[in-house]
Amino acid sequence: MSAPLFVVGHRKPDTDSSTSAVAYARFLNTSGRYQENAIPVVPGELTPQAEWVFKYANVDVPERVETLAPRVRDVARLSPDFLKNSDRLRDAVDMLIRTGHSMLPIVDEQHRLCGVFSNREDAG
Repeated sequence: MSAPLFVVGHRKPDTDSSTSAVAYARFLNTSGRYQENAIPVVPGELTPQAEWVFKYANVDVPERVETLAPRVRDVARLSPDFLKNSDRLRDAVDMLIRTGHSMLPIVDEQHRLCGVFSNREDAG
């Protein structure tokens, strides 16, 4: 099963941003566009007005999250694409194009990072 997809408004959740998060999460879940389960969240305390709207509409208040900062486990892949330092340049370019990544790690025989291959100007 895929990790959930959090739908969030802005940092100080008012009525507009919190109800929009709920509506958009429902849209994503019913559209079938994503495999992930879209979950509306708010990154802070709701205003009294927003709480009233949810209560009046008989809709569950979005879950509150403390931080939206990603953790390594949230973004890491279990089997990342990588290059070996013995790979040819042509093979590296082919892998970069095939995977759609903007950069790939280069590892040695012990799978230790020894460089990065990239098509990005800021990677140098």
